[in-house]
Amino acid sequence: MAVLGPFVPLIAGASIAVGAYGAYEQNRVTRKAAREEVLVAEEEAQQLDERAAQTLAAGSYNSDRIRTRAAEIIAEAKAKAAANGGDTTSGSALEIRKKSITESSIDQLLVMKDAADDAAKDKKQAKITRQTGQRMGDRLKSQAKANLVGDIATLAGKSASWKETYS
Repeated sequence: MAVLGPFVPLIAGASIAVGAYGAYEQNRVTRKAAREEVLVAEEEAQQLDERAAQTLAAGSYNSDRIRTRAAEIIAEAKAKAAANGGDTTSGSALEIRKKSITESSIDQLLVMKDAADDAAKDKKQAKITRQTGQRMGDRLKSQAKANLVGDIATLAGKSASWKETYS
């Protein structure tokens, strides 16, 4: 032990320096993790927002297809009635048109309602994902601050102890 005597203060100082660097690195890594958590959550939320927009677009497209098909059915019914010498504005041809229009309108509304419901779920999940990511990021930042304060206190204690021992 006598051989190390003159080096003990140097070793103690190096230990304090290594501890300080370790505290700094831990703080840096924790803060980086906080930023990454927020970024990942935002990416996931953006994907959900995009899916919601695509769902609404698909619902609109399908609704238009139903409307187009209903118009085709009505036109076919009119053409058949006219080809058979029937009146296209009364009787069974008119009933077919009314029924087709009613059914297609209901189908269109159901398709759009389903799309809107699915899109609303995706939007809500996007909001939750963003909030969760932000909260996790905030927790990690708080943890980094708390760790840094604890590490500083530990290093200050070591410094005081070293100073008492070697002064």
